[in-house]
Amino acid sequence: FETRIDIPLRGPLGLDIAMTFDHLRLDSLFPRLGELLDRGEANQGLIETRIDLGADTLVSKLWLNALWLEVGGRRFETTGTSQIAFTQGLDSGLGVEPVVRLSQFEFGTASHSLMLEGVLANWEHLDLRLAGEAELSLATLFTDLVAEASGLARIADLHIGGSPAAPALRGHLTFSDARLVLRGLGDEFVLNSGEMHLFPNFWGGEEAVPGQLRLSADQERPIAGTLFDGAFTLYGDVGFDHFLPQWAELTIDATNMTYRLPDEATIGISRAELDLYANDLSAVSPEFFLSGNVFLEEAMYFKNYGSLGG
Repeated sequence: FETRIDIPLRGPLGLDIAMTFDHLRLDSLFPRLGELLDRGEANQGLIETRIDLGADTLVSKLWLNALWLEVGGRRFETTGTSQIAFTQGLDSGLGVEPVVRLSQFEFGTASHSLMLEGVLANWEHLDLRLAGEAELSLATLFTDLVAEASGLARIADLHIGGSPAAPALRGHLTFSDARLVLRGLGDEFVLNSGEMHLFPNFWGGEEAVPGQLRLSADQERPIAGTLFDGAFTLYGDVGFDHFLPQWAELTIDATNMTYRLPDEATIGISRAELDLYANDLSAVSPEFFLSGNVFLEEAMYFKNYGSLGG
């Protein structure tokens, strides 16, 4: 860090502070990040702060030329110069609420990036816009759920409202050759095409419900992919509360799937047409209700009983 402090001798009474930094490790600022990232640094940064005692305001601006991090062997970095501006009234009686404004924050890989811009007012009210393409390898940050991930998610003008504790999201995203390996699933989960819509409450009304989110896929453009050597399509809705899944109503059509438990069982399904309803998904004992038709092609169970001799 290098710091410069200027006290103007003429004009409004105040204080100007400038600080530059380089090669600032992210895990030293945010220790929790060290558990999620391989490495990360903030480089070529400048912080300028103006304390205006005449107007009882503080204005601070951060310019950052380079921010990078590595996750699962992939490198993600900012593109161009990003700016974060902060304004705060020094006298609460003046009614100047704290405002954080983010401008031109573009982040991603060399070929795909996301742009985030907007405002956080009074530490409570979000008004952010996110758009672009994201590498799905970022999903490996959720280490308890995702073992491997690749492919692209395209985000079209996602609006983030609500509050930091209970954000409200509205927008839609599409996938391109997305590949996920979920822990405990036992196979690679591939999304070839499809579109998902985000609503800021369970039922997609105009009024946002804090913390609630509905993820929806239409029947006209279902999610299509492969799993267990077969193909599937699905559409329906999943409801979240503070990003934890609560319920799901899904229609699934699958063909030519084979599920294997090594040295124990093999189940081959030629066709399945199913309606799935799930409730209390974040509870210790969630409820699942399944109806429809399953056409078995083969079902084999293996058991070694050892020698029957004396």
